[in-house]
Amino acid sequence: MLLLLLASALAAAPGPPTWTPLGVALECQSSARVDACTYLAGALDALEVVLRVPRSRAQVVLYVNATTSGTVDRVHLRMVGTVPGAPGEFEQLQDVDSRLGVDEQRAGLEPALLRALAPYIATTTPQALQVKLITPPDGRLDAPSSPWGLALWMGGSGWWTPDYQSLNTWLGAGVYGLTATARWGLWGDYNMGIQRQPQLQVDGSEVSLSSDWSRIASMGLVERHLGPRWSTGAVLRGGHQDPEGQYRGALRAQVCIERDWFPSDDPRGNRLAAAWLVGGQADWYNQTNTLGEDRAFFPTHMALASGSVRVDHIVLTVDLAAQAELLHPLRRHRLVSSGTASLQLGHRIDLSLSAGATYKAIPGPAEVDQSSYEEVTRASYAQPLELTGQLDLQIHWDPTSGARNNRFDAATRLDATGNL
Repeated sequence: MLLLLLASALAAAPGPPTWTPLGVALECQSSARVDACTYLAGALDALEVVLRVPRSRAQVVLYVNATTSGTVDRVHLRMVGTVPGAPGEFEQLQDVDSRLGVDEQRAGLEPALLRALAPYIATTTPQALQVKLITPPDGRLDAPSSPWGLALWMGGSGWWTPDYQSLNTWLGAGVYGLTATARWGLWGDYNMGIQRQPQLQVDGSEVSLSSDWSRIASMGLVERHLGPRWSTGAVLRGGHQDPEGQYRGALRAQVCIERDWFPSDDPRGNRLAAAWLVGGQADWYNQTNTLGEDRAFFPTHMALASGSVRVDHIVLTVDLAAQAELLHPLRRHRLVSSGTASLQLGHRIDLSLSAGATYKAIPGPAEVDQSSYEEVTRASYAQPLELTGQLDLQIHWDPTSGARNNRFDAATRLDATGNL
């Protein structure tokens, strides 16, 4: 009888509690110098209590963004979860030195990831969480910092066949400064292009289809915060084009005031602003224009609205501008609108739509040599209407195992036309 009672008690005793990994989807919304998304993906895969899954199965979505400050990347982790009893949203910021080695960068990010996961693990699998509080060190010597930066860039592209050749190259430099309440800087660049192709035979005459072009452009900027929402500044631009271009020389000087609805250091990169710029413009033209001008000096102003707002599954970017000659707006004006919407329509459908329109009145050249390929093609700047658009739709069924494999990744990014 005693043996039967003991057997019944053992059979009724509960077994070890079961648990399920926390389903996490990783969404990388921006990148910087530190490859934070790769490190975080590896760290998530190394945690047995976490399983990386597609958005359709995720209990928590980890959105990753990054901004730069000197040599440091500030990585922003934002958790958006549907776990009952856990926060709907939870954020962490972590600074990572971009000059450190890979192992050191990853070691700097992992504690922030664990802090971000902790509220959700504590709710779903509390037995998997250990918490230890320590007293921070009393003193810490901050590294010397400087608001100054220097940028250099250069590049080029080319195409060659026995009968057709083209070359484009560019280089530039900039020196700038940045603080929490001010910006200033000077930038300049040089662009050059060459295109060679066979001549065209028209009515027994040869028409050259080869062309050369070059451009020098520079810009200066000074900006100062007036408060958390308002700022003021000045912009100076100058440039020069080759003889077939519109400008032999150009100079723009404007002062501006701007109203912003997001902080200037918003960690997710949100921006919504409206600005008004007023100043003067001086032009020296390569060809006499339809107004009979070889040069022109006139006041200008511009209203500008721009925004880029990210709300987890939606990114909206809009730019609107209206620019005109101040005293004679119908003589010279430009209306510009462009926008991009990136939408995650569902668990398996992503849509990106961008469009732009420009309506302008710019005095074009009074005479165009119709036998000159370069003059005809370069006069397109005076066309009154320009429309652009692009639509991308992606339908995807993601693996649910959480496994990663990057072999032949470069091969999948080849030009769809087959060009290598």
